[in-house]
Amino acid sequence: MKFRKCLKATIHILGLVTYILMLPILPGIFYKRNTRTAQRFYFLMCSHQVFRMLYGLTFAVAIATVNMVYTHLTHDVTAATLTLAVSLPLLFDRVGHPILKLLRGSRQMLFFLMIIALAAMFTTHLLTVAASLYLLLVAAVFYPSRRAIEKFQSLTGIHFYQQCPDTLMEAYFD
Repeated sequence: MKFRKCLKATIHILGLVTYILMLPILPGIFYKRNTRTAQRFYFLMCSHQVFRMLYGLTFAVAIATVNMVYTHLTHDVTAATLTLAVSLPLLFDRVGHPILKLLRGSRQMLFFLMIIALAAMFTTHLLTVAASLYLLLVAAVFYPSRRAIEKFQSLTGIHFYQQCPDTLMEAYFD
């Protein structure tokens, strides 16, 4: 009985991690969509701190993977330190959560990071920094807004969003 529950929970978590990993590949398709999977993703991101930690860790691992592949192919270690500087804050929830909330709440910071990522993309040896900043930007854009997280602090807010998932999507991207 315990094995079935663990297996079911593992499959559920892997499905959500797969959804998270698809966000950087096709962000235009997933942005402000109101599908059943998206609603479940929005609900979990707003209601569970553990899932927000999993979200940050997934993006940190993706950034570290880009760094590792680039370092393995080019043997350029200098760009690796810059890339790891982007991914390390996401590994620690006490630092990663405020950074993602700050980026999510400030369009100027998002545009500033986007300009830095574009400049890094056309600079020799900084391609991994550009890819890391892109992943950080995607992580910030799909992070829940403060309003959505605050509404999940009460039981009435949780029940309201369960009954009206459209309102959850609007609050999520507020």
